[in-house]
Order: sequence, then C-alpha cells, then structure tokens
Amino acid sequence: MWQLNFNIFGIALAYWVDYGLNSPRALVKQGCMDDARDVINMSSLEADPTEREYYTNITMSVIESSLLEEAECSSSWRDIMTQGRPRFFQRLVLAVLSLCMLQLSGINLITYYAPTIFEDSLQMSHKMSLLLAGFNGLEYWIATFIPIPLIDRLGRRPLLLFAAVGQAISMAVLAGSTAYPDSTACGIAATVFLFFFNTFFGIGFDGIPFLLPVELTPLQTRAKSVSIATGCFWLCNFFVVMISPVLINRIQRGAYLLWCGTNLSFIPLIYFLIPETLNGTLEDISVLFEDSGGAWLIGPSSRRKLASIIAKREATEAHEVSDKEGVLQIMAEHIENDKRA
Repeated sequence: MWQLNFNIFGIALAYWVDYGLNSPRALVKQGCMDDARDVINMSSLEADPTEREYYTNITMSVIESSLLEEAECSSSWRDIMTQGRPRFFQRLVLAVLSLCMLQLSGINLITYYAPTIFEDSLQMSHKMSLLLAGFNGLEYWIATFIPIPLIDRLGRRPLLLFAAVGQAISMAVLAGSTAYPDSTACGIAATVFLFFFNTFFGIGFDGIPFLLPVELTPLQTRAKSVSIATGCFWLCNFFVVMISPVLINRIQRGAYLLWCGTNLSFIPLIYFLIPETLNGTLEDISVLFEDSGGAWLIGPSSRRKLASIIAKREATEAHEVSDKEGVLQIMAEHIENDKRA
C-alpha cells in the first residue's frame, strides 16, 4: 500500500510539470512578457478590467525591478566563501547550521521509526504500535500551529532554545524508560515523552530553521547559500535515517542518549551564534552583521542591537516623511496663492 501513496503524488507532480503554468517571474526572466502578463491577469482577484490591468502593470513592474536588482547583486561561488564586511561566509554557516540542527535533533528517529520504537523497545503489540504512531503524527501536526502566534512576538531564538531544552529532556527520559521494557510505568513515560518530543519540535525546530537561511543571507548570495544549506539538510536526513535502525538494534537506549547529546549541544550554538531577526527587515539584518566587528558570537546581544538598528531606520523614515509632507504643504500654499493672484 505504501507504493500507492508515493504514486498518487508522483502522478500529480508529473501532470503539473507538463501542464501547469510557469510563474510570471520565470516567464519574464525568459523574455516571455505577454505570457507573464496573461498569468498575472488570470491570477488577479479584481473583477473590474481596469483595476485588473492596473494590478498586472504594477506586478510586472515589481518583477522587472526585482530581476534587475538581482542581476546587479549577483555573486560567484567564491564570494560566499569570503567574509569582508557583509560576513557572507558567517551567514552561510548559520544557514547550514540551522537546517542541520533540524535533522540532527533526532526527529526522523521518531517520525520514521515510531512503530518500531513502540513495538521493539516498549513491547507493545503491532496494532497498538501503529495506532500510537498515527496519533503521534497527528499530535505533531497540531503542535506546528503553536508557534504561529508566537514567532513574531517572542522571536526566533527563544522558541529554538525552548525546543532544544525540551527535546533534550524528552530524549533523556526515553533513554531511561526504554531500559525497562517490561515496566508498565516506564512504557507510559516513554510514550508520553515521544509525544512531548514532537510537541517541542513542532514549536521550535519544525519551521524556524527553514526561515532563518532566507532571513540571514543577503540578496547577493541568498540563492547559493540556501542551496548549500538545503543540500546539507538532505545529507543529514539521509545520515539519520540510515543509522537510526542500526542504533536501535545495536545500542538501543544509547540511540536516545546520542540525540539527547546533540540537542544539548544546540543550546550554546543557538545562544551564542544565531542572531535574533524579530521585526527586522533584510536590510536591518545586513547592518547587524556589518556592524558586528567581525564577531561570531553575536547571539546574546543581537536582539538589543537589532532593536537599535530598527529604531534608527524608523526615525530616518519618519524624518523623510515629515520633509515630504512639508514640501507638499509649501507646494499647496504656492498653488493657492497663484489662484488668488
């Protein structure tokens, strides 16, 4: 039956590749302006033809400006391995680190091998193991909704640190409880902390590591840096999935101690290396790295420094708006005086 699940999505993907619409951005990049306008026009929700045309023109202008800026800011593969004031290499390392931490948390041990854990380590029946694994996946999905209202209030770092601590504790309890498979109390504790692990992971590590590579890397190197980070992400995925059954069979509860150790190691890495990006624009984050003085341990002070950078930018923008309003007021007075004359 598992082949059916893969085939359904494979068929849908094959259909989309052959018959789906290209994105307007890709069409503009290929010089197919008319086709790009048609796609934008079709995707518009405006009922009025005039408003739809206006929306299409604005969108085309934004896409063309974005592609022009991208061409001006292009970089080579050598550039991302250099530091300089923009700190390209440091930002690449942080992008790779965030995605590798996701995989090395041990989530795939729980996701892929939950039935095996319930059946072999906790001596549950095959049917009960599959049922609990299904509920574990459902609870994991529900937990991913928890950070949605929190990520732009508390920030990225607090959620990551909270999740790393919770995941380490969960793995430690699993290591202790699976040592006594015949104990009902230990079986209940292991089951509960399997669910707890997914909850902590859903709160911190499920989405934020995918967000950070885009936020931390500048436009000049973003495509290449995120590509490298994504490649490392899947290499770590392959590594974890391949060694997990061996670990379960050979060292059993030692597997949970291993992932407990990796989660504990994430705490200082997150605290010292990964900066807070809350409320900052991409330009603000670039200024944060440029003003770091070449330091790698920018995490602890990043929130305060970024808040200062944001405050300066907002003050400058407010001053510019005030100047524009003053100019407009003077122009209006001149027009009024001319009318009176």
